Amino acid sequence: MSIELPVLRVGLAGFSAEQQDQLSALLELASSVSWQVARLAEADVWCVNGARVRVLRDSTISVDCVEPAGRSLQLDLREVDRPVAFAVPLAPRDFKPLYTFEPGSASSVGSILQKFEAWMRPLLAQFCLASCILEQESVLGPGIHHVSAEGVLIAVVNMRGETGVLPTAGPFEFENGVAAGARSRRSGGCPAAQRRPAVWHGPGSGGQSAAQSACPAGRDGTGSALELPQLEPRPHQRAS
Repeated sequence: MSIELPVLRVGLAGFSAEQQDQLSALLELASSVSWQVARLAEADVWCVNGARVRVLRDSTISVDCVEPAGRSLQLDLREVDRPVAFAVPLAPRDFKPLYTFEPGSASSVGSILQKFEAWMRPLLAQFCLASCILEQESVLGPGIHHVSAEGVLIAVVNMRGETGVLPTAGPFEFENGVAAGARSRRSGGCPAAQRRPAVWHGPGSGGQSAAQSACPAGRDGTGSALELPQLEPRPHQRAS
């Protein structure tokens, strides 16, 4: 089965129309994942022209508009909830963002896209799991279904609504896992292959988390409850 991935969106700020066209062309060539330019408010990640950046105070910056009569964009980088990369050169010498790239280099653009994709991997893994569930919906019965790839448990689906997915799993693992068949287990615990933490979503039962409901303590092959990590905080930029 082929997993259909979502189109990821990048918002551009401070670039001329010509520069935006050039970046749009590089987005199509620099990554195997589909990227498209979108409005800032709708984008998953942002790319900002560093040459038009001014540091105002603390972590607040201003991005000058390309059009003479246009309005500048002010951003408090501590409040930004998505990755932001800045095209070099950077106008402020004391500005040290987390992500930078060369807008005219396909390899540099590809490198920053890979970092963005790594940051969004948990979301992509959840999307792949949802795609698998929809594809197998007609044959999935009640109970807890385990999806494994190469002996590693990558997802658990409780048809009552609780789901868990390994955030590092990619489309290839889900394609192989589904091709091997989703296994339904109405009794017994999670297989011993589950050694790596999973991100769990959905309500638990009896005051427990979804992970504890699907895989109780002592049934993960190690005699202890599964580890429930928190998603890493969204990266932000540092302005000094």
